[in-house]
Amino acid sequence: VSQLKEVYGIDDDAFDKIEGWFNSNLLPVLKLCADSASWSTLKRHPYIRVDGARMIERYRRHHELGKIEDLSLMPQMDDSLWGIWSPYLQICSN
Repeated sequence: VSQLKEVYGIDDDAFDKIEGWFNSNLLPVLKLCADSASWSTLKRHPYIRVDGARMIERYRRHHELGKIEDLSLMPQMDDSLWGIWSPYLQICSN
């Protein structure tokens, strides 16, 4: 529900008014295969987008991804970005 704050136009006042309209069910998050998803699939994710898809594609072209944490070693990756992306990515080839 807190991710609503990231929507353009929803400031703190608007969020306070609508927060009660939403709940988060605890269904598992659909994860993308960081090791095999196409650039087109990755770029459609609202947090990864075009630049992130490009970063992942370049990195995996030169580095084997054995575990999802391997992506945290990308030169452009910082703790903030990793915290946003990691819940939505998995390694599928293992």
